[in-house]
Amino acid sequence: MKREKIEKKRKRGRFFSASYTIEASFVFPIIIAVMIAVLFLGFYLHDYAVINITAYGMAFHGAENLETVKEIEDYGQRILDNRLLATEVERVDISISNKRVQVVLEGKFVNPIFPEKMLEWKGSDEIVVKKSISIAKASDSVRKAHVLIEKLEGLWEE
Repeated sequence: MKREKIEKKRKRGRFFSASYTIEASFVFPIIIAVMIAVLFLGFYLHDYAVINITAYGMAFHGAENLETVKEIEDYGQRILDNRLLATEVERVDISISNKRVQVVLEGKFVNPIFPEKMLEWKGSDEIVVKKSISIAKASDSVRKAHVLIEKLEGLWEE
């Protein structure tokens, strides 16, 4: 009699096999770890893109406006404020020669969930970006951009 009741309950889905629980206990931690790793990869790529475009913008802005090192650094700081997710900018190096503006931004990616010692990860957690722009090319680029904008505005008006 009891055996028949158990069979009926099993057919209705009230009993689960214990293998599902054991499989889930192995699979779910791996899935969660992969999801967190992908999330932090996204943070790293975002911060790299922000630092890269900021260094380029600082070099271009300095070459275009012929500003001092302090003014270029302040410009870059305004761009970087509250935009980085998991990176701390450690070094900003700006050099201005007679024909070039060079900007080097160096940051350290902070990963609080997977410490390097725990995973023994030997990958690079530093972001180093070096951009330089010729002062003569900056004004040419601005002129070309203005000409292009005027031509595009002319197309839209017709």
